[in-house]
Amino acid sequence: MKKEKNLYNRYARKYPTLLALGPFVAAGYFAAVSIPIESSTWSTLLRVMFPIFSGTAGFYLLSQIIRSVAIGVFENSYFSSGLRMPSSIMMSDESHEFSADYKTKIKSKIRNDFGIDLGNLSLSSTDDLTRLRESIELVRARVKDGHLLLQHNWEYGFVRNFCGGSLVAVVLSLINVTIFGLILSIPGALLTNMIILGIYLIPVLVSRFAMYSYGRGYARVLFREYLTS
Repeated sequence: MKKEKNLYNRYARKYPTLLALGPFVAAGYFAAVSIPIESSTWSTLLRVMFPIFSGTAGFYLLSQIIRSVAIGVFENSYFSSGLRMPSSIMMSDESHEFSADYKTKIKSKIRNDFGIDLGNLSLSSTDDLTRLRESIELVRARVKDGHLLLQHNWEYGFVRNFCGGSLVAVVLSLINVTIFGLILSIPGALLTNMIILGIYLIPVLVSRFAMYSYGRGYARVLFREYLTS
């Protein structure tokens, strides 16, 4: 389990953090460029060291906040604070993701294992969604060690956290554009930071689709492994 946790931290936390460091490195570089130094040696040294320092500080900061940002801004907004996760939607009566027989088998096993009778499940009922969320949490605890499930968990965590890191990167890129591109008018700063802004804006714009898509894949594996456990 310790090994699996280390793998999750690497794939779902460290990698998204590293990929979101662009604006931090850019801020360090253009901050160094803005310092008037006659010595070319010192100028070059600052342009190398500042991005390293800012990137290191950015990595520490992002590693602490991207998961909270991703959950608070994206997951809670898209999935109603966990009530409408893909796994819950797929088990509802309105969804045709699973066949009626397949959902009946899952409900029957949940009733036998945990004594919870889910019955009919409507997306319009908060009580139904709450009971379903509580049941799925028990299901996850039952099959949490499945290798394929863990892999999908890493993938979903990576996508969710990268979207959170990208949102932070967008905000910092806007700050870089304003300070280095518009106020200080450093040559190349406006274009460079606008490009970085555009790159990180893409994951933010597609975050809903990406998170639901990977969440649906996770849910499929979750219920399959549960039925065969």
